[in-house]
Amino acid sequence: MKSRGGTLQREICVFIHHDHGNINRLSLETLSVAWNLSTRFKMRLSGLLIGKSIQTLAMQMGRYGLDRVYFSEQDEPHPLEMDQTVEVMIQILKEFQPSILLIGDIPYAREMGGRLAYRLKGSFIPDCIDLALDEELTLTGIRFLDGKKASMKSSGQATSYQIASVRGGIFSQQKDLFNKQCEVIKTQTPPLPKKRYEERIDYRKVDPLTLDISEAEVILAGGRGMKDVSHFRLLEELGKLLGGTVGCSRAVVDQGWLPKTKQIGQSGKTVAPKFYLASGISGASQHVLGMKDSQHIVAINKDEYAPIFKMADLGLVGDLFEILPLLIEALKKEK
Repeated sequence: MKSRGGTLQREICVFIHHDHGNINRLSLETLSVAWNLSTRFKMRLSGLLIGKSIQTLAMQMGRYGLDRVYFSEQDEPHPLEMDQTVEVMIQILKEFQPSILLIGDIPYAREMGGRLAYRLKGSFIPDCIDLALDEELTLTGIRFLDGKKASMKSSGQATSYQIASVRGGIFSQQKDLFNKQCEVIKTQTPPLPKKRYEERIDYRKVDPLTLDISEAEVILAGGRGMKDVSHFRLLEELGKLLGGTVGCSRAVVDQGWLPKTKQIGQSGKTVAPKFYLASGISGASQHVLGMKDSQHIVAINKDEYAPIFKMADLGLVGDLFEILPLLIEALKKEK
């Protein structure tokens, strides 16, 4: 494959977003997609890491199935500003020329992807819910339109850089189960932009209860069975103990108890946390579509025939207003 700048490699590269050495969940989901595509089409799988003191993390990436890792050590705290990140990425992409770059749908993924595509004279497909390749290695992405009421396909060109961002909560996370050594390449740090558009004052970890549900690793979800908005304080208390955030079914939003941003399901958000607790949720198919990929599911419902129990790893049949306080009390004692 010939690009405007030379020969593109038969390689899928994933931008690895991390938080002080811990790989972001969205990046693990993106790695899963990339690994499946690279395996099927016999392509090299690589990762791109930027940050401070990240060599140890880079050397561990073989555990996730990567063949190669490019990393750039920076003196400044992570994350860098957008301009700095893009400049570093452009140098690495131009030097090693992977034909495809995938980015997890982190908050600035669209801006990053758009800038990179413009600067590299490539293509960018945002917010993909599915990705496919053909034999010519043309990348096709599918994304939702009109609030998930429709979808569309967009394709790049195999003769130029193809960049896509991957929506969170759709794919499973890549496991660190591989026993392989990956090639680790430390890149030279380019001159960073001198103009500053923002000033970093402090770094604070977000309160899990205020975290976007699509990014949360622990979700305490309530349904119509919660009976009143005041009862969601039980789930909030559990959230504080478990480091999780509160979600809900469509019935709760329809009642006006919680905002639309907390809704999980076909007409809400798709999530795939490590732990999902469903309280007073019957398990309608529309809701299940939004949480079926959760790693561990626990359900509480007084109806032993509720469909949610078919999805659950553990089901508790009983009154949630008796069970939730007992769980809270037990966790407080454990703490």
